[in-house]
Amino acid sequence: MSSSLASQLAQRTTLDSSRLASAQSLKHPPSFIYTPRHAAAISTAQLADIAATAWDSLASIDPFFERYQNHIFGEQARGTDRSALTKDENEKLDKVLEKVMRALGKHMLLKPAGVVLEWLVRRFRINDLNVAALLALFLPYHTTSHFPSALALVPAATLKESFPLLVHAQSSLQPLPLHSLLALLPPHNAHPTSSELLTLLLRLPLSYLENDENPHRALTSFWLQTIASYLEGASALPVGEQALVLSTILETLRLSRSHPDSLMASYILLARFSLHHPLEGDQLRVVLKAIVSGRASREIQDSETDEAFVTTLFVVSMLGKGDIEGREGKAFLGGSGWKALMKVENLGELLVKLCNQYNAERFMKPFLATLVAEASATPESLILLSSLLTPVVSEDDDEPLTLPASITSLTLTTVLLSLLAAENPSTSAKPFLPILSKIYQRYATVWDSATKALSASSNDQEKADLYQIVSLVLSGGSGIGSNLALSSISSDPTVRAMALKELLASEGLDSTFVRDTVLARIGEAETEILDVLFQKQAVAVWSQSVSGDETLAALKAVVAVNKSAEEPVFAYLFKNSPGGLQNVVEQVVWGRLLGVKGETEDRALAKKLKGTAVDAHSWLKGVSAKFASTAEANEAVVQALATNIASLEAEELGHAIEFLLNSSASSQDVHAALLSTLVLLALVSKIAAPLRLDLVSRILAALPAALDSLTSPQAESAPLLLATGLAPLLSTSVFSRPSSPRTLQRARAALLIAAVGAIAPPEGAEWSWLSSPKTDSADSTKYKALVGEVYKLAHTGSNAGSSQLAAWVLEKLFGAVLADDALAFLASVWTDKAVVVALRTIALRDGAAFVEALKDVKGDVDFQVVVPAVVVALGDKEKKVRTQAISFLEVLVKVAPKTSAPVYGKAVFYGVGHSSLKYLDVADVAKYTIKLLDSCVELAMDGSFLSTIHSTLLAAGEPEGKKKASLTFKAVVFLVSHLETWTDLHARGIILQALDGVKDGAKAAATVSLLQEAIKNREGDDEYVRLLTQPFIGASRKWIEAAENEALATIVSALEITDEAGAGSSLRKRALEATRVSLFGQVKGEGRLDLFKRLVRLATTSEARTAAEVLECLRAVKVDTETITSFLQEIRSSIASPVSKGAKRGRVSLGGASPRAERLPELVIALESVNFDFVTPSHTLVLGLFDLLSSLIEISTSAQVDIQYSGQLILATLSKIVGRVQPASGITNDSIRMAPVLDFMRASTNPQTSHQCLLLLAQLGPLVPDQLVHNVMPIFTFMGANVLQRDDAYSLRVVERTLASIIPSLVKSMKRTASGRDSLVSQLQDLMRVFTDAAAHVPRHRRVKLFVRFVETLGPREFLSAVAMLLLDGNADGEALPLSLFETFTVEIQLMALKQVIEEASRLAQRGDPGVEKSFLAESDDEEEGHERSVAILRFLTSTLESKQFGAKVDAGRAAELEDLDSSLTQIVRALLDLSSLSTDSDELVSVANDGVQAAVRLMSTQSFSEAILWLLEPSDVSVQSSALNLLRVRLPTIKVGRRADISPAVISVVEHIRVAIADPSADHDGVLATLEAIVASPHGEEDLVLSKTLPELLTLAGSSSTSKSARLTALDIVRQLTTRLGPRLIPLVAKIVPFSIALLGAEASHAATSSASLVSAAYSILEGLFTSIPTFIGAQLDKVFTAVLSPEFVGLSLYSASSGKARASLLSTAAKKIPAKTLYPAIVRLHAGLDLSRKEPLLGLLDLLNRALRQGKTADVAENYRPVFKLFLSVFDLRREHLDSISLDDVEDIEENALGAFVQFILKLNEQTFRPLFLRTYDWAVIDLAEESDAKITSPARRTVLYKLVDRLLVQLKSIFVPYYSFMLDQTIELFDAFAKGDLRDLNLWTAVSSALTKAIEYDESGFWTPVRLGKLSEVIANQLEAAHPPPSSLIASHYHPMVAVYAQALLPHENLLKTFNTSLLMLTRLDDLRVKRGALEALEQLWETLGDGMLGLVPETTPFLAETMEETEGQVEFVTRRLIKRIEEHLGESLQDYLE
Repeated sequence: MSSSLASQLAQRTTLDSSRLASAQSLKHPPSFIYTPRHAAAISTAQLADIAATAWDSLASIDPFFERYQNHIFGEQARGTDRSALTKDENEKLDKVLEKVMRALGKHMLLKPAGVVLEWLVRRFRINDLNVAALLALFLPYHTTSHFPSALALVPAATLKESFPLLVHAQSSLQPLPLHSLLALLPPHNAHPTSSELLTLLLRLPLSYLENDENPHRALTSFWLQTIASYLEGASALPVGEQALVLSTILETLRLSRSHPDSLMASYILLARFSLHHPLEGDQLRVVLKAIVSGRASREIQDSETDEAFVTTLFVVSMLGKGDIEGREGKAFLGGSGWKALMKVENLGELLVKLCNQYNAERFMKPFLATLVAEASATPESLILLSSLLTPVVSEDDDEPLTLPASITSLTLTTVLLSLLAAENPSTSAKPFLPILSKIYQRYATVWDSATKALSASSNDQEKADLYQIVSLVLSGGSGIGSNLALSSISSDPTVRAMALKELLASEGLDSTFVRDTVLARIGEAETEILDVLFQKQAVAVWSQSVSGDETLAALKAVVAVNKSAEEPVFAYLFKNSPGGLQNVVEQVVWGRLLGVKGETEDRALAKKLKGTAVDAHSWLKGVSAKFASTAEANEAVVQALATNIASLEAEELGHAIEFLLNSSASSQDVHAALLSTLVLLALVSKIAAPLRLDLVSRILAALPAALDSLTSPQAESAPLLLATGLAPLLSTSVFSRPSSPRTLQRARAALLIAAVGAIAPPEGAEWSWLSSPKTDSADSTKYKALVGEVYKLAHTGSNAGSSQLAAWVLEKLFGAVLADDALAFLASVWTDKAVVVALRTIALRDGAAFVEALKDVKGDVDFQVVVPAVVVALGDKEKKVRTQAISFLEVLVKVAPKTSAPVYGKAVFYGVGHSSLKYLDVADVAKYTIKLLDSCVELAMDGSFLSTIHSTLLAAGEPEGKKKASLTFKAVVFLVSHLETWTDLHARGIILQALDGVKDGAKAAATVSLLQEAIKNREGDDEYVRLLTQPFIGASRKWIEAAENEALATIVSALEITDEAGAGSSLRKRALEATRVSLFGQVKGEGRLDLFKRLVRLATTSEARTAAEVLECLRAVKVDTETITSFLQEIRSSIASPVSKGAKRGRVSLGGASPRAERLPELVIALESVNFDFVTPSHTLVLGLFDLLSSLIEISTSAQVDIQYSGQLILATLSKIVGRVQPASGITNDSIRMAPVLDFMRASTNPQTSHQCLLLLAQLGPLVPDQLVHNVMPIFTFMGANVLQRDDAYSLRVVERTLASIIPSLVKSMKRTASGRDSLVSQLQDLMRVFTDAAAHVPRHRRVKLFVRFVETLGPREFLSAVAMLLLDGNADGEALPLSLFETFTVEIQLMALKQVIEEASRLAQRGDPGVEKSFLAESDDEEEGHERSVAILRFLTSTLESKQFGAKVDAGRAAELEDLDSSLTQIVRALLDLSSLSTDSDELVSVANDGVQAAVRLMSTQSFSEAILWLLEPSDVSVQSSALNLLRVRLPTIKVGRRADISPAVISVVEHIRVAIADPSADHDGVLATLEAIVASPHGEEDLVLSKTLPELLTLAGSSSTSKSARLTALDIVRQLTTRLGPRLIPLVAKIVPFSIALLGAEASHAATSSASLVSAAYSILEGLFTSIPTFIGAQLDKVFTAVLSPEFVGLSLYSASSGKARASLLSTAAKKIPAKTLYPAIVRLHAGLDLSRKEPLLGLLDLLNRALRQGKTADVAENYRPVFKLFLSVFDLRREHLDSISLDDVEDIEENALGAFVQFILKLNEQTFRPLFLRTYDWAVIDLAEESDAKITSPARRTVLYKLVDRLLVQLKSIFVPYYSFMLDQTIELFDAFAKGDLRDLNLWTAVSSALTKAIEYDESGFWTPVRLGKLSEVIANQLEAAHPPPSSLIASHYHPMVAVYAQALLPHENLLKTFNTSLLMLTRLDDLRVKRGALEALEQLWETLGDGMLGLVPETTPFLAETMEETEGQVEFVTRRLIKRIEEHLGESLQDYLE
């Protein structure tokens, strides 16, 4: 405290002021989103507004930001200066800021988040003061550009100090890759701060979880990835880092129970940690328990979290080391952990899956031990154990999952060992029998091995028990004897066979038991056992329990593993045939029919087969006779089998072939597959011809789909197949190596070649390759498909072997099968778009080779038939195909004959009978192909170039004029002929595309034919259909209309297709396109009309989608006038009634037949679709439309036809046509008929119809004015009755347009005859009344706009007032509508209208005067009615004048210097005054007129108003003068300050008048005072003198009891205002005002209970005004005022009224602020000297005044008067000692609290040089001054109590600044605590004050005041407070002692020895006999642990023995507190203390 306290505090609050003022003061302001220059240009206030908007955006997506808006953008937050905050305040703010930054985390990539961060940097300096939180915010985005931007925010010095490892990343300005981040962590980086960075990364999610927040996904993902990579990269972490990582992961796991993302990440990281740092021993068990205790909470539990939970347990257990089993008798994972694990749903399924994925024995062993132990007691555990043995269906695997054999064995062993350990194994086994039986039945091998192993390791007793258990299992619980059980599990097969024999001889056996036992014994494949089973008696027993299929399957397995068992098995099978003879043949015999090298002739099958039923099977007839051990015998067997099968009946043959195919494709039995393949090979040639194609097809389907699977990579050295039978190589392989995969592969290859060779064309069928015949047989279709499949299969190989096989296959295919059809077949391949590109290319290559080969064989051949197919290939979309086609074309050119030659394949390509084909000469073929080759480059690049070739290039060089001789013509004819013959649409499409640019008759005719075919068959895609319809676009009218072409008929038939999708839809769309683009314009006359009618009819009758397409066409075509006119006439003829047909105008039907309405939909479609903008108006068309409208009206209502829409369309059409009428259009009056429109409007109830009719009439008006004038009144009548009441904007526009068309001409006509404005209004009043009477029916929100438009149309100068006054009559809204109407016009028009209103009111008021013109409003001569109307319109006038809108317009007009504005207002005022003088007999009329006067006066200018006031004050009439005062009172507040001087002369005159009136007892005081109050409220300087003269009169009036209370209050309020206004002018009046105020207060205090709070407050306010105005001149009255105000009587007034107390406090506050210190402080001291100290109220008032004076006073003034003030404080502080007998303790404490507050204010005004002596003097006063007195022991505590309270207050105020002063208090504190502990001191108030002061002194220390020496002095005395003879009550212990212990412990934390000493002191107290002391010491220890937490862990060893002792204390709640303390210690320790306490 080298300087004053105030200066220190000021320094603390100004460190940041310049930065907070504006960013411009910083040279380089840190900014996240702005450049430095831009950031410097944005002020803090501007940034706050921008950031607040961004905050609102975030709040719309995250409710958090709405809750925390005030914390960041509130008024306090916007002015926060963090450097001025205390440590606690900064820590509190840090928590809020860090919470906000955590909330920003998940939105950080959004722009608003960046703006908010910018505000946090600017306002709260988070980049400097919250660096760790800022890094935590951006680390999840370290790979983005945001991270370097965030690092750039942190000052380099700050970053270097806190996180120096990131300095390089900051300077690089680049994102930080993960590997670079990991390189900064230990052990990769040895920098001391690397551990801090690691801690920051590890604790990222904890910062959220510890605050009950959910870590966002980006942070969780970053944390998981970073820590996992860290563990991966640093596989051998040091012990310290291991502990840090593991503890943090476990803590995250513990806190993530309600946060699934963090929970899953923790699981993954635990598994990763275990992988790299295997856990063992206690550490492993602790981690497992932590995983279990951290299981997801119930709210988020689902299958995913449960699976992760259990998987983590598995993995951690599997990777751990050492034993993980718990203590004996303890549950695995502990009791609570086991329960948590058991709560997992579907735990059994999870365990089964995990056991199949991981090595699960480490986990399952203790798990099964606990589960089995629990199973006998809890059904749930038994169910779970059973579920482990149940197969689980997995979504990923086809086969169900079961427990691995090792785990199943472990389960069985665990159960059996548990049962053997029981007292009575047989009884204990009963619950487990279903489980054991399940293992026995499903896992026989496991059962055998486990039981045998257990039996071998057991003693005799255990064996006996085991046999008994096995007996129960085998017998289903009934028991079969221990010997039998022993035998059944014996290792000797002979013993087991004997036991089986004995078993089968037993009676009453369970069938299930017999079945399971027999199948198990068969599975052992022992011949002794099989001999027993196959005995006749045994078979009779077990065959009833075992099905034949089960027996066959079991025996099949036996012979597969034990050849020695074949003879008995075969003998049994061939004799009994279990499962059926056919199954025995297929499953057992078939695979053993082939002989194998090395077999004896006397093999088992041959022995047992002959002579049996199996031998006689239809497949095996004669086969057994051919058995031999030679290759030839195998071939004989195969041939015999094939012959037998080929001779079977159809049904048996089908089954046999199905078996052969399935068997040959199977990989389970290689021998059976080989035999089936060979039999099929032989069968292909033996089966009947009609069945051969089907067999070959099925063989190909069964063989592998690629040749590579049928061959080895190398080529074979010899052929595989002869015509029939096996080749030697294959025969040798079958005999010597039948099990070799290569043998089966060769057999399948041979089968393929044989199958291909067996393919033959169907006999008698007509077929071709490119054009299907009319009658196509199924065989021919199958044949073609089969050939294609073979060709495709032949090209699936990729190695030499498959290439050789492919060559053999193709040789068979082309040589033996296709022969001359090869080229046609290949053409069908390369032109088929469904074939893959590679195969199409190969087909073209093969085709070229075939052509060249055929040329060599047959010589010259004309191959022109294949040219169109090559053209199709040239047009292919794939470049490879086009390139190969060009090569083919080159070959064709090469082999082309020079002269005529036979044409190849006429019937092969398209079949027999296609005579329509056209052929080219050899020369033309050569020319054509050469032309194509000339463009080979272009064709290779783009196949669509074909169209260019055919449209232009072919004609190059051809002679002109000879079209039919040209190559183009010939080529087109040639291609078109193939086009008609070729049925493939893809090929047709390419040829049509090639001819797209060619216009030729043959092509056109062909496309018509093809289009007809497409329409008939509904075939072709959209592009194909487009090509077919292309010739119709641009075709000539002649060609289209030619009957022989059928072109138009074809298009019409396409138009009429109604298909919604597919080819039909495309055909219709393309036909519509052709019609729209060309056809409709080409067709003329009747043809066009017919086409139009067809389109309309189609649009009418089709479905919605089709109709939409047709409508689009109709809208696009241009319909001419003649066509639409003819169509409309036809429609009218069909719907008109017989009577009206031929009439010239529509009329109402007179009867007869009902008109026909069937064609109305066609009319609607036509009118909707036709664009009449392009239709020329004509007389016939217009007249026809009017007639059509008439015909619609005539439709009888009995027809129930809605004609509204049709009529609206006619009206719309007429509107379009009429709008385009020109003089040359031929439209006359006879063409237009308004009557149908009016009739239709009247007949319709549809508003839209009415609108259209009105708008059409408005259009027709200029054309036929005579008809319009004739019908004008019906129009307006209809409008008033119908249209005006509609609530829509369109109706309003219709009315406006109608008014604009009709009314102007009507008004113009009336003005010619009217004599003036009044006459004009009278003539048009009926028209106006039509509208005003309908006002109530007009929608409310549309009325104003309608009547404004109405008045504007009439003329506002003449008609505004008239319409407004008419609206007042009968209007439910009263004045609202007229007022709104007025508001829309200018102020000049409104003023003119208001004068007209007054004139009309005068006429009504003077109705009886014959000289006055009658008002148009007067509907009768009734005077009463006239009076009411006059009053109503004058009220309306007043309302208009008072409206804000009118006032604003007046002000605007005045600002614009409008002339006559004030003169108009003056005229209105004078006219109203004249009117009121004429109506003296009507008070109401006079009153209303006066209201109008007042309203008008308010609007007058200040100068005009001043003149009016002076004029009104001149008459002696009191009522006139009163009116003037009222006008001034009303107007004065509205006068602007700048214009206030203009009215001062009038105000001065008024004040003089008021002064006289106040003195007059008979005057209206309330009225004049109200005016004076208004003047005082807005005074002017010139008026101060005259106002000061009114004070004496006002005081007299206010002090008189005869004056009314309201007048007194008003007078006092005026005096109050004047005291603050007049300043020095009050000096002469002080002597009168102060006594008056005190007397007034005294009078009220004399009857306080009934006092007037308003009078009291007014008196205080008057005195306060004096203090404010003349504080220097009030000194003489100060003592008098203070004495009165602080007197108990005056203070008592506040008890009855809060407002009185508030006024008194305001007076004291003003006195403290305004009165000079040299006057104020002496007055306070004098006042204190005279106070009665036995009453607290005056003293509290004095202290309040002193507190205010000190708080508001200047430092110099306080320093000048500090001595008397200090003495005053000491006197007050001594009240507790001196006056406790005369004043209560509660009052003393109240006084002390107030005095201490004032004393703190006093101290803050002093410097250290002054304060230090004062504080020491205070210390001496409290401690030393009374030490020598006799009663010091009694009185000294009182002063010491005050002293410590003072210290407490100073600590609270000054915090660390005052802590050093506690050095004077320390010894005194220790002394007092000692005295209290010894019982010498019992004053609880003193103890409370001492403990509170000590607590704060320790807590606020920031400068190291509390050294170890000083802290050590307190250790014993603080502990000893608990054993005081008279201890503080428990409430004080909790509120004062425990907080003191907490802060003291926190201070001891760095000093381990002192902490240990204090802990020992408390522990020693627990050994005292006093239970109260024991409990208090334990609670203090608990407070230590609560405060220091882990910091106390080092003291656990010395604490534990004491806790063990207190645990034994059962009284005084000692044990309860001890347990609570132990629980807290365990939470920090992480393990139980139970072992240490026992």
